[in-house]
Amino acid sequence: MIYIALTSIVLFYAVYMLLTIGIAWFYTSPDTTLSDSDHDVLVFFPMYKPGADAVMNLNRQKKELEHKNVKVLVLSQEADSAIDAELARIADYHKAESFSHLSGNSYHHALAYAVRHIETLGQSFDSVLLLDPDNFMDQYSLQRLIASRSAGHDVGLSRRKSYAKETSTSLFDGLSERLNDYMLRRSKAVMGFHPELSGSGMLLDTNLFRNAVLKLDKKAPGMDKQLLIHMMLMKDDLQISYDEDAVVLDEKTDQAASFNRQRLRWFGNQYYNAYHYGRKLLTSRDSSLVDYGISLWRPPRSFQIVASVLLTPFDLYAYWMGWIHAPVLAVSAVISVVAISLFLLKEDAFRMVVRQMLPMAGTALRNGWTALHGSGSASGSFIHTRADK
Repeated sequence: MIYIALTSIVLFYAVYMLLTIGIAWFYTSPDTTLSDSDHDVLVFFPMYKPGADAVMNLNRQKKELEHKNVKVLVLSQEADSAIDAELARIADYHKAESFSHLSGNSYHHALAYAVRHIETLGQSFDSVLLLDPDNFMDQYSLQRLIASRSAGHDVGLSRRKSYAKETSTSLFDGLSERLNDYMLRRSKAVMGFHPELSGSGMLLDTNLFRNAVLKLDKKAPGMDKQLLIHMMLMKDDLQISYDEDAVVLDEKTDQAASFNRQRLRWFGNQYYNAYHYGRKLLTSRDSSLVDYGISLWRPPRSFQIVASVLLTPFDLYAYWMGWIHAPVLAVSAVISVVAISLFLLKEDAFRMVVRQMLPMAGTALRNGWTALHGSGSASGSFIHTRADK
């Protein structure tokens, strides 16, 4: 019975993967009219232990988005005094704080501090653009997000695009992010559901951002899923736009250790929210909430694909011996391979993946263990990671 239940879940999410990737093929970027409006934007960089790279990126980003209606706020944590001085020189607003003495998720504490601090700046902002320290967004992309906000959307999401794919780890990370775009944003934009947040590169209504941040569960190990849950629960007519022509450059990690810490946080965040909020989402009358509840319970895709393929011979043998009524796992493996093939075909990434097949398969199997570890690890912490050079 346990085997049947588990393989049925794998089959359900294999079909889910195929459908969302197939639907994502029909996505088109929204028609946008750019204008030099008086939309005031606060670009917010939360930085944990920033270094020289963060200073260089901030300086570059500040010059790129230089405009009378755009200001930059940096909240640095546990930074060297010389780095803080440089950040303060570049940013319009700068605060240096530490939240390590507080219990719970330090990133949630930082965001709560920031949204309260924004109210003291003496200027009101229509939107907040949330960026990671290594992110870069050009003026055109910001203007597209502003146009989306001006059209009535509460949140404008950009596409996170990696700087480079040099190793099997960074390639896996970049393709995983792109697959998220297909399954969690492109397909949902087509179906009329809420595209899922990606953690950075998003322009949010200031009041909505503030109210949602102040409701974040300090025991939750991540941020983006918590933020989306509370925004959906707070606002019945929430409007989220996903625009692939608005791009934020994102540096992907090259090192397995940093990648594993990142996945530990992601899986811990996903399954914490699935466990604590899944029932409320799945029993809602709002189809977007139900869809998000289903999405939160999905198994790690890479592990699902590789494990189902590797276990297919056992599944077929069990079926041949009459131990099971149908080779469900084998069917799941075929569906998953077809789904990923459609994705790689669309992204013209077959050749890259074939060259890195074996190390990427190893990474996929490790993701299964990381998901179990992440879902069972202690809550109330935020695992900070940074890209390695």
